[in-house]
Amino acid sequence: MTKYVKLTALLTAAALLCGCSGNTSGDSQTSASEAQTSEETVQTSEPQSPAGESVPEGGQEAAPTAEAPEQDGASGVTLVSGGNSRYADIFELNGTWCGLTELPFEVASYEVPMLRKDDFRLFGVCGRKLYFTEWKKLDHYYSDDKLWSFDPATGEEKLVYSSTAEISAIEFVNDQYVVAEILDKAFDYEPRLTVVDLRTGKTVLDIPERNGNISYLPGNGVQIVYDMMYITAEYTMPEFSKTLRVGLRVYLPTGEAELYGLNYDLVDYGVGNVCYANSDVIDSIYGVSRPAYGEWNEADGSYTWYNMRDTYFITYEIIRGYDVLGDRSELFWTDRNGDDHRIGETAFSVDCISDQIRMDRDNIFFAMLHKYYPTVYNEQYDYYETENRNWLLLGYYDTSADSAQAALLDIDDVPQTFAENDCLYLVYQDNGIVTLICKEG
Repeated sequence: MTKYVKLTALLTAAALLCGCSGNTSGDSQTSASEAQTSEETVQTSEPQSPAGESVPEGGQEAAPTAEAPEQDGASGVTLVSGGNSRYADIFELNGTWCGLTELPFEVASYEVPMLRKDDFRLFGVCGRKLYFTEWKKLDHYYSDDKLWSFDPATGEEKLVYSSTAEISAIEFVNDQYVVAEILDKAFDYEPRLTVVDLRTGKTVLDIPERNGNISYLPGNGVQIVYDMMYITAEYTMPEFSKTLRVGLRVYLPTGEAELYGLNYDLVDYGVGNVCYANSDVIDSIYGVSRPAYGEWNEADGSYTWYNMRDTYFITYEIIRGYDVLGDRSELFWTDRNGDDHRIGETAFSVDCISDQIRMDRDNIFFAMLHKYYPTVYNEQYDYYETENRNWLLLGYYDTSADSAQAALLDIDDVPQTFAENDCLYLVYQDNGIVTLICKEG
C-alpha cells in the first residue's frame, strides 16, 4: 500500500486547508456489411455518451420563401444551403453558405449492422472506429461480457476484449486500453477495477475499487491519455468523520495514484482531452474552466451556456430574449489562445442546445438547430398537433478570415452524436448508418 502514501498525505493536507469540508456523497469476426462512402448522405437518431481520445494536443436580407428545397439525395435529408443572404429565417451565418460537397472536408456514411442488433450497445468511438459492448443476460440484470470494434471503412467487426468474470461493466475504451468493473466469486464478489492493454492482452492494473481509504468511482467516468488514467473517487478520513469527492490521476505502469483536485463528481472527454466536473464548474486539464450551468449577464439580460465536453474546442451560445418574437442565440467557439470566434446567430425562436455544438481540432463543426411551432388543434381528427423542424449546421471555420463556410441540412430527427479530436460522428440507430465528418485524408 506504499504507493498510496503520497496520495493520503496530499488529501489530508487539502482537507485541512479547506477546513475539512467536502462532499459526502483477440478473437475476430469480419462482417460482409456494405460500406457506403457518400458525401451526400446524412441520416438521423438519438443521444449517448462519448468515449475518450488518446492523442492530446496541446441583418441580412430576408430569404426567399417560395422556392422548393433542393433534395440532397438521401431519405430524410434536404439540402437548404445557398447564397450568403439566404436562410436568415433559420440562421445568419458569419461567412458563406455552400453545398455539402463544396465543404473542405470529408463527409462519408457507412452501414453498421451492429447498430440494429438487440444484444449490442454502442459504447463509444475512437480512432474512427465504433465500439460496441455485447450484453450477457443474467437473472435480474445484464453484464457487459464482450467488447467489439467496428471499422466503417472496411466493414470489419473485431472482438477486442472478453471478460472472464461472472459480472462485468465496461467503463472506458480507446485504441490501447479498456477499463472494466468486475465482480467474481474468486474475490468474494467485491468490485474490482481492471485495466487491460488491448495491444498485448495483458492486465496492467487490477485493484479493489475500495482500496484503503479510497473508493474508486469508475461509473462516474474514466479517461486515459497515454498512460495516465483520470478517474473520480471518494476519500474517507475517519479522524475527521469526513468523506471527500476527489479527482485522481493514476499512472498505469506503476499504479501510483495522485490527487488532481477536490469536489469532482464526473470525468469526460472534452477540451484538453479530459474534463472534471461537478454541479458548479467544468475544469479542463488544459487549464480552462467554465460554469457548469452557464452564467447570467445582468447588463443586457442575456444568458451564456458553455460546452466543454465531447468537443475539442470550447463552444458556447449567448441567448437573448425578446418579448414578442422569442429568443435568438449567437454561437461562438474559443480557440487555444482564448480568442472567441462568432459562427453566427439563429433566427427568432430557433433553438440551439449548447451541448449540441461540437468542433474538432481541424475547426470542423456542427450544431443542431430546432424550431418548435405552436400547438394547433386539428378539427378533422380532433387532436392537437405540433410541428417541429430540425436542421444540421455543418461547416468549417477559417481563423485567418475569421469566418465560416457551411451547409445547412434539413433533418427529420436529431442524430446521436460523438466527437474525438480529429473526427465528428452522426449515428442513426434506427437506420443502422453512421456518418463520419473528418479532415480530408
